[in-house]
Amino acid sequence: MSEKPRFLLLLLLGLGWLASTAPGLSGVKGREEKPVEGGTLRIKPFSGALNVNLDPARESETFLMEQMFDGLVRLDKDLNVTPALAEYWTISPDGRTYTFFLRRGVKFHNGRELASEDIKFSLERLLDPKLASPYADLFLERVAGAAEFRSGSASEVSGFRSPDRRTFEIRWNRPYVSGLYLLSMPYCKALPRDLVRSQGSDFFWKPVGTGPFRFAHWLRSPRLEVVGLRLERNPGYFASRPHLSAIEYSPFYTLEHFRDKEADIIPFVSEGLSGTDCSIRDEGSLEVVLLGMSCHLAPLDKPAVRRALAMAVDRGRIARVSTTSESLPQLLQSFVPPRLPGFFPADEDWRTDIAEARILMEREGFSGRKPFPPLALFVRADRREAAYRLYRELRDQLRDLGIRLSLRTYRRDGELQAVRNPYLVLIEKRLEFPDADGLLRPLFHSRSAQNLTRYASPRFDKILDEADVERSWSGRLEMLRKAERLLAADLPGLPLFSPAKRMAIQPHVRGVEVPALGFSYLNTLKIWVRKRG
Repeated sequence: MSEKPRFLLLLLLGLGWLASTAPGLSGVKGREEKPVEGGTLRIKPFSGALNVNLDPARESETFLMEQMFDGLVRLDKDLNVTPALAEYWTISPDGRTYTFFLRRGVKFHNGRELASEDIKFSLERLLDPKLASPYADLFLERVAGAAEFRSGSASEVSGFRSPDRRTFEIRWNRPYVSGLYLLSMPYCKALPRDLVRSQGSDFFWKPVGTGPFRFAHWLRSPRLEVVGLRLERNPGYFASRPHLSAIEYSPFYTLEHFRDKEADIIPFVSEGLSGTDCSIRDEGSLEVVLLGMSCHLAPLDKPAVRRALAMAVDRGRIARVSTTSESLPQLLQSFVPPRLPGFFPADEDWRTDIAEARILMEREGFSGRKPFPPLALFVRADRREAAYRLYRELRDQLRDLGIRLSLRTYRRDGELQAVRNPYLVLIEKRLEFPDADGLLRPLFHSRSAQNLTRYASPRFDKILDEADVERSWSGRLEMLRKAERLLAADLPGLPLFSPAKRMAIQPHVRGVEVPALGFSYLNTLKIWVRKRG
């Protein structure tokens, strides 16, 4: 071999050795850390108090529901529907019947095997009038026989069927292409019907599910007050076995607990955490904050006036004053959060232009001789303190347009129906499940009780009603995007921002993937804790 080929061979061998040993080089097999089994993950949620109600049919801690229970299907981090208790499913040609085939051998934490009757029982509970679940309305008009069961004229929901132990059917009143998204939500989890029936509400003090972690015990203070709870690994879980041995969940973990490595994941409560070795992760959000306008009361009944008002608002400044240590608002470029599959930031120009706003107002007859009537900004009574900085900023901005703004509160949506003077309303809406209809319909359909702007557009209503029965997913998406474009033209409200919460994560915690639905939906099957030191 000549000297030149020998030199090239040695060079290539040397580069290969360097790639296999250099820690900074990627793409080399064998350099990835192998998950460690065991360890306890300690999490502080965003809420300041612990919701001790562990019933999925009620307003519960979503994170805990996701750990202890399973539904027929689940969503991955990118909002794709994937199998869970159902191994697979079929949809009838008319789009009205979904048939789910359950996995074999799935067991509840007490060892009893799951049956389709458990699914039927759990979903029927949502419609039980005695339970008064806040999620009943999501099924009431959609599922065959739901209204009859709710009214007491039927003993069961005819649209929920269990032909055999491993088969469950749902029959919708009309085609519903978002049905799988709905069934993936925390309130659609499977409960053991025998235990719930025999134990009643006591069942939820030590619940039994099929999830990757099982209830162990409540965490208590020295005074025996409940301050959190401990979950332990379900060794018989049907999917991949969790790496973690346990999870402890408490809103009473403090910044000092985190600094002392006694807590692993907490809300980003202090900018001082930026100087530590922890990682700061932002969650995506399906929550929107909008500035609604009373479209039924003059002069806000005119789209041109609403547009002028919108052009006077500096959304960036409003987002900045709404920033907290735990939340970093992201400006909305559309009514529907672009994190939803099939939706994108709109081309609408949401620029602030006070000069153009004044011109539009003058065209509508408002000037020094005819001032704009004073407006009230309505916020929920329980959100008044949090919204006060936003109100002051908005008040100062609208003053440049000659508009006086006052702050008022309300407790129930129906209270705004009695208001006779033009108003603005701060709307905070989180999607119950990842479907744009769940935002557009309640907020802007003329027949919705949650329509605080009283926006009424027959064209908009028609688009939503047609989309509701559209059997093609792509066709339905296009209809909903069309409805959103109509809102951008009519401006019954102004999209402000989407709150994006932040969490601090210890460096020894691995495998954290923040899903599109937020931290409450963390896939703990992938999380593991590296041994300290």
